Amino acid sequence: MIRRRLLWALALGLGLGFCLPSGLAKPRKKYKIKRYHLSMRHVNTKERFDNLWVIRVDPKNKNKQWVGNRAHKRLNHFLRDWRTGKSKRIPKRLLWNLYLVGQRFDAPIEVVSAYRHKERKSSRHKQGKAVDFRVVGVSNREVWNYCKRFDNVGLGLYPNSNFVHMDVRDRSYYWIDDSGPGEESEYRDGVTQRKQKKRRRKKAKSRKKKPKKTARRSAKKKGAKKAPTPEKKAPEKKTAPEKKADSAPKAPAEPAAPAPPAAPEKPVAPAAP
Repeated sequence: MIRRRLLWALALGLGLGFCLPSGLAKPRKKYKIKRYHLSMRHVNTKERFDNLWVIRVDPKNKNKQWVGNRAHKRLNHFLRDWRTGKSKRIPKRLLWNLYLVGQRFDAPIEVVSAYRHKERKSSRHKQGKAVDFRVVGVSNREVWNYCKRFDNVGLGLYPNSNFVHMDVRDRSYYWIDDSGPGEESEYRDGVTQRKQKKRRRKKAKSRKKKPKKTARRSAKKKGAKKAPTPEKKAPEKKTAPEKKADSAPKAPAEPAAPAPPAAPEKPVAPAAP
């Protein structure tokens, strides 16, 4: 009886193992790049580093994260102008975007160009705000489309030069350039742009003005005598304005004309005898 029960238990265990979904049977994926780390390669200088600790986390609040100062200094040197050897401070927002790209595709980032010392002043490469790169084992089109989720960036796809351009700016803009290395730019028409969100202006809260300090308050604090208050005058009653006499004198009234004298009565003739 005991043997039969053991056999039944083994059979049930094997049956449940075969019935489990395929996703649960697979082992966990081992990531090449650790969390909060970044791996990069430089195409021209041949420098590289793996799993550089870039992002620092507040132990009390895990949502509070920032680019560490040590990693920032090393990346400033790594992204220097490889022709002149001069470097410049790279914005942390650009480094944060590169970190998210590396975490998304779990692959090292190959840098083609970043800071350019001899570029024109208006160029973002001259300002240290741009980088040309690609991701190992990932198509440039896929990387370009993923980077569109970042706010206020400039994204350029260069299919013939084999890299993606990304910079930080005040307003997002996307383009595709079909030119090759060392050739004049050939921009495509009709590249869809990101719809900019309209920012609502917050209504300024009306602040109540504090009453100014008067002579009375200052006198109380200093212990001085109260300043004499001026006597208020009683308001004068307004009287109706007198009517002004006409400046021109009136003409005297004409005297009435005398009545005509009454006519004398006629004598009555005596009666006949």
